[in-house]
Amino acid sequence: MPVDFGLNDFVLVSSARFDELKDKTMPTWRGPYRVTKFVRPYVYEVKHVCDVKTGACVEVHARHLKRYADASLEVTPELKMKAVPVVEGK
Repeated sequence: MPVDFGLNDFVLVSSARFDELKDKTMPTWRGPYRVTKFVRPYVYEVKHVCDVKTGACVEVHARHLKRYADASLEVTPELKMKAVPVVEGK
């Protein structure tokens, strides 16, 4: 299956990326995140939609990403309330 995430597309990031699969109470996927940059083949820079405090972006390999929505998604307060939050320091 080809990987084709575009700039500003929305994705979910696997909890395995954050080494959290050891805790079975944690969600399997976090997000949504917005794709902010294509780094190199199969590696994308993403930013959590709720992370306005730090503005931190993380580089993630495509194997840890799952499509959520295309760039036309409107980020509403309701979407932010349902988002799986960013874990401090991760």
